Amino acid sequence: MYDYYTSDNDLITPVQFDLAANDSLLVNAYRPGSVSGQSKYAYTGKVVPFRTADGRYGLIKVIRSDETPTGEMEIAVKIQK
Repeated sequence: MYDYYTSDNDLITPVQFDLAANDSLLVNAYRPGSVSGQSKYAYTGKVVPFRTADGRYGLIKVIRSDETPTGEMEIAVKIQK
């Protein structure tokens, strides 16, 4: 997974994620030229675009994230078929 530069941290909102009904948002959200490294901040509400090894695009939305070293997180995933 990639994390975007601070100014681009929230390119996709949780509402946009929820409303995505086809793959256009998934494809357009992934911008590898704007990455600053791997995703480090998976806080509640964060939406992270990704591309799989076989070239499909997707989004991960963090529904809930504990802020402890042994914490858990709940996510939702949308991915191209």
